[in-house]
Amino acid sequence: MSEVEVICLANSRKPGGRCVAGLQVSGAGWIRPLGDRDGGAVLVRETVLDDGSEAGVLDVIRVSLAYPKPDRYQPENWVLEPQPWKLVRRPTGPKYGQLLEENLSTGPDLFGNHADRISMGAFAEQPNTKSLALVRPNRLEWLREQNWKGAERVRVLFSVGNGDHALWLTDPIWERKLISLDQGLYPRKAAGLTKDDDVLLTVSLGGPFRGDCYKLVAAVIVLP
Repeated sequence: MSEVEVICLANSRKPGGRCVAGLQVSGAGWIRPLGDRDGGAVLVRETVLDDGSEAGVLDVIRVSLAYPKPDRYQPENWVLEPQPWKLVRRPTGPKYGQLLEENLSTGPDLFGNHADRISMGAFAEQPNTKSLALVRPNRLEWLREQNWKGAERVRVLFSVGNGDHALWLTDPIWERKLISLDQGLYPRKAAGLTKDDDVLLTVSLGGPFRGDCYKLVAAVIVLP
């Protein structure tokens, strides 16, 4: 068992629970904790910290990890020990700002292309090397639409470098801010953001679904 401190940079929706991810305070890179169950979802109750609150973005938390469980799509995966999570600091202090800056992806591609998905076949011979990215968008808009099942969803339209991206939003907090809007395209201010807010996005490459791995905006982060 190893206990690590992590800057939480995602606590997003996932079938069966949540997908949590963050950067290790030690500088050792990304961690995506998994529940020890099919699909690897972390239950909502498992994300509750020792102060009774749920882990949120920019919290520094301490989690216990049992063993690494990388697969060819997500190399950052670790299975959790069944131990309560601990809150170390809320929110992340200025001393961690440099760690975030050092881990920014500058684009224009995300995980190798501009598309919203990557074919499973792309990893058949060469496993993926990275399935989590932190970006500072230079353009940010929201698109309210329906997915292929007819469910109401939000897509995030953003640019990194000169690369344009359009990815589904799975951050439950920001989804609630936008899901009640009528279908259509909206500026960043529709979610309460100003032009001066310093916004980061956590982008995650999901597991296989119908032959593809989809890129998702797992967190919208407003830096203090």
